[in-house]
Amino acid sequence: MATGTGFLGLAAAGWPFVLLWVGGGVGVVTQGFASRSTLLAERARRSWWLPTGAGLAVVAALALVFGVAKTRPLSTVEAAPLEPRPENQEWATSNGRGKVLAARGDPERALAEFNRAISLNPGHAVLYANRGGVRLQLGDRQGAIVDCSRAIELDPHCVEGLLNRAQARKELADWTGASDDYSRSLEFLHPSDLLREAVSMRLEDARRKARQ
Repeated sequence: MATGTGFLGLAAAGWPFVLLWVGGGVGVVTQGFASRSTLLAERARRSWWLPTGAGLAVVAALALVFGVAKTRPLSTVEAAPLEPRPENQEWATSNGRGKVLAARGDPERALAEFNRAISLNPGHAVLYANRGGVRLQLGDRQGAIVDCSRAIELDPHCVEGLLNRAQARKELADWTGASDDYSRSLEFLHPSDLLREAVSMRLEDARRKARQ
């Protein structure tokens, strides 16, 4: 493949064509190749016969003589995608640890993990909903409502936030507020979700107590 320094230099200079006969080998260089990938595609489409060995050396030498032997840096031709920054994934790790700790009955350590996850990704609604659930475990109902309200503000369809806030309001005997949250959560739960039955039962209970 004629991708040597001289070849790219000739292409960059905009030469219409250069035809070389070296030991029976013919080399054709045309303008308009912006990158090596374009060059490969054009070569495959036209099935040209490109020079090798001495032919490439002559092309490179001519390019140097005319002062056009310049290569484009790789970053401007085939730049590799940037690797994600480590902290972009650390929030998910902390969130996962927090959920495991909460399920094991260790809300204090779970809270620390969710705090860290939120500090790394403060715009993720579910993180606030998860932290609100842990605050419920710790008996901090008002804190749970604050976190869950933030989750719902970021994502009005955040079912986790609605259900955790409903539970916090229920424990505070705010039956009207709990009813509203249970009702809204049902709007976003899939019809086949097994959680719908349990939420419907809690909704009816909260409405009944709100009427008393």
